[in-house]
Amino acid sequence: METKNVPTIVMLTAGLVTSIVMYVNKYELSMTLKTVLLVFFVFYLFGCLIKRILDKFCPLPEEEGQEEDEKSEEKAEEEDGQSNEDGSVIEKK
Repeated sequence: METKNVPTIVMLTAGLVTSIVMYVNKYELSMTLKTVLLVFFVFYLFGCLIKRILDKFCPLPEEEGQEEDEKSEEKAEEEDGQSNEDGSVIEKK
């Protein structure tokens, strides 16, 4: 699942709703700007939290394939030789 734009979408949606509500209720411009700026900041952080949760529970298919490739490479290295503590491989002759 593509989650790159989630924080931006959440932030802009909250800003739009805030702007409309404050316009309808006839708030002063300075108060509206301060409030919208605060809403942007808070909901951007909230969107980042949502993005992290989605990334954790719904990984991209490409990432799953990469993990399988890494596991198969590690298995091949173990079959070829033993590893030292520093990560170098000792090959059997």
